[in-house]
Amino acid sequence: MSYKAMITKIYDKNPDAYPAFPANPDTRLTARAVLMDDEGRMAVMFIANKGYHKLPGGGLLEGEDLSTGLARELKEETGCEAQVLHHVHTVEEYRAKGGFLQVSQGYLAKVVGPKGPTAFDAGEIRDDFVLLWLDPQDVLERLEAESLTHDYSHYFINTRERAILKAALLHL
Repeated sequence: MSYKAMITKIYDKNPDAYPAFPANPDTRLTARAVLMDDEGRMAVMFIANKGYHKLPGGGLLEGEDLSTGLARELKEETGCEAQVLHHVHTVEEYRAKGGFLQVSQGYLAKVVGPKGPTAFDAGEIRDDFVLLWLDPQDVLERLEAESLTHDYSHYFINTRERAILKAALLHL
């Protein structure tokens, strides 16, 4: 099956509530994955202090490329080495509040080798990150249930994660 990666652009729900989006915004590049294990389950992070789910992955460090950044994030958040199977989605988040653009590359990947311990950073520990391994449809249902949020950041996170997961499901 021929497949072309999709793109989703997310804008503020209420564009009049914030200043106009800047012409040259600060840009943050991220890599995220729908990471599958041999039992057909996917890794998902539950952020217990905030009550929502997100895909493993995150921002690139200075000098990192997408592949290196994704491998690092997956190892830290899931304890797993991974093989990337497909680039499935690009999400552009135009966040007027804060005036920045976040561009997330979404991938479908599989666990390679044994699962190890997580190595959450200080912010992830503070937010009480919990790694779960769930059926992808269960994850999608959880994300859909959380989609009616009024929290500014969570609106972007949830919309992004649903778009990447739905694109990855086309390959499963």
